[in-house]
Amino acid sequence: MNRTVACLVVLVMIGASPAGAWTRSGDLDEIILGPKSTAKDIQSALNTLPESGGTVLLRPGLYTIDRPVALLRDNETLRGAGPTTILRLANNANCPLLVMGTLENTPSRIVRNLRVSDMDLDGNRTNQPVESWSTPGEGSEIRNNGLTVRGVTDAFVERVRCYRARSGGLVTEKGVLRLTVSDVASWDNEFDGIASYVTEDSVFIRLLLHDNPGAGLSLDRSFRHNVIGDSVMTANGSGIFMRDSRDNLFHALAIRDSREHGVFMAQVAVKDAAGDWIPTPNTECTGNVFSGLQITGSGGAGFLANNDSCTNNLIQGARFARNRLGGLCESKPGLAKTQTILDE
Repeated sequence: MNRTVACLVVLVMIGASPAGAWTRSGDLDEIILGPKSTAKDIQSALNTLPESGGTVLLRPGLYTIDRPVALLRDNETLRGAGPTTILRLANNANCPLLVMGTLENTPSRIVRNLRVSDMDLDGNRTNQPVESWSTPGEGSEIRNNGLTVRGVTDAFVERVRCYRARSGGLVTEKGVLRLTVSDVASWDNEFDGIASYVTEDSVFIRLLLHDNPGAGLSLDRSFRHNVIGDSVMTANGSGIFMRDSRDNLFHALAIRDSREHGVFMAQVAVKDAAGDWIPTPNTECTGNVFSGLQITGSGGAGFLANNDSCTNNLIQGARFARNRLGGLCESKPGLAKTQTILDE
């Protein structure tokens, strides 16, 4: 008898799904669910994993989600079978599809070593009347994104496609450290393809972000020491919108046909009692490096440094073409250091 098969033990059936079972083989804990499973079934499966963690595997099919599915404990994995595994938000659910980390408004602990991979997240936004999760109290500050990552360290999002979310496609927030996002596509969301706040030492590679009314990539609070590379952003409001972003590396990005600017870089500002915009200290964009940047066909500037405080940024090996307001545009000349810039 095959040794692996011999030690396979079916321990418990999950919910109403005939395809769901927790199996254990050696040190592997895995629950397998089929498309008849509900959000409650998937959450129960995650909660059933031992304290040491494990995997919930979703077979191909359409899963209707009427409440958030959350990875709340260390060492949990939720994996599909690729684009044939589709999680679609139910009509009027008004909630995020997936949350990695915590459902608290203010995370009280860090969750470690999470992974979501190989699935489609369909936010069904035309049938979601509101942007914020309507649950009162804890969770009420979470937007109705495809996937929200919050208060998480050492996590992975791989081969996931987010679309039609009522807010953003993929959002990282509330203290994210050493996250790897790879081979992710995000389109036709209400606002941004990917938005990242309070995120550090993370990697975003091989992204395809297109047709989002906001930004393809929005970096708008304490986005620091991250790498963004080998990605394409097409037909978004802006390719990259960034404020309060420091010491990041942007490499081999193609930004095409943005309705506004290819890259918009600024300092955070708030209105005072008189209605004047007052810059917020220490929120400028500085120390960022852009290497191998191609920006074409923008409705505004190719690259706009909007505030005099956005200094010490380097653009090297860039090509700008057919941008309506020009390639590199600055609030005053010489803000960015440039090397080998082709502006057609």
